[in-house]
Amino acid sequence: MDDNSFVSKEIYWIKEFYPGSQNLLPKNLNNVLAFGIIWNIFEGVLNDVIINKKGGKEDFSYYTKINYLIDSYGKKIRREDFLEEFNYFLKRYKDKDLTKELNFRDDKFTEKKAKEFLEDIFANSSEESPCKEDMVKALGYIIYRIRNNYFHGIKPTKSLPSQNENFRNVNRVIINLLETIKR
Repeated sequence: MDDNSFVSKEIYWIKEFYPGSQNLLPKNLNNVLAFGIIWNIFEGVLNDVIINKKGGKEDFSYYTKINYLIDSYGKKIRREDFLEEFNYFLKRYKDKDLTKELNFRDDKFTEKKAKEFLEDIFANSSEESPCKEDMVKALGYIIYRIRNNYFHGIKPTKSLPSQNENFRNVNRVIINLLETIKR
């Protein structure tokens, strides 16, 4: 049995188990399916960075980890590596006015801080702004929100094909972050 038939059988099972998900086809889900593996690699590397460089524990919040990543690798970050994906999410959030829906489920302080940060970034973005560190931080917050919506079942399974482009951009951001760490 080749890999495609395995995925097809799994998707077939999902369609049978979860009515209304008839548009689930492997070709419509490639970025969504890749995300789980890419996220796993990213989180493992992120934990290693925190533990090895900071001597910390794995139980730091994601927001602390992304800020530490930026502090540790900020000089290696290249704004142009993240600009296309930032502009994609900026356009998406502004066009759909999704800033009203920004919802971060960590502690109250972080939730408010993350939401205010993104609202400010989106409201004040220009060709020169935000700086590369703030751009990556904003993308990190967006990635985490999408990750939580995906892994915690907030996004209905039948809507995943419509999220494929979001996941393509998320995957590219994570890959660029991993490549930045590797440089």
